[in-house]
Amino acid sequence: MSQNVSGDLVADIYLDSRRRLKAGTRKGAEVTVKDVSVVAVGNGVEGIDPKEGFSYGCKWIVTARVKHWQHIHHRQNIYSGILTIRIDDERWKIVRLELESAERVILPPQAA
Repeated sequence: MSQNVSGDLVADIYLDSRRRLKAGTRKGAEVTVKDVSVVAVGNGVEGIDPKEGFSYGCKWIVTARVKHWQHIHHRQNIYSGILTIRIDDERWKIVRLELESAERVILPPQAA
């Protein structure tokens, strides 16, 4: 993750992602991320100083496998927000994430 996300934001995104993926699970559940897909990137957000980076409205989906002691199911967390990117350590990285919405969907067995 540190190749794509800048500095202190790595821990924030990781911990928040784990919290959101485990939300609503039973104690002891194992959650494994299977896929992260960007499904939409909008036009650049106006009014951002180019020295601060470039900001875009985005939508992405995190698909995870949730294993409880009795069964396994898959879920998707669907997010939308504004991502800001800029050059950091000679690479383009996410330097800010403003989450606007998050929705959790349990996938039916055939869709998993």
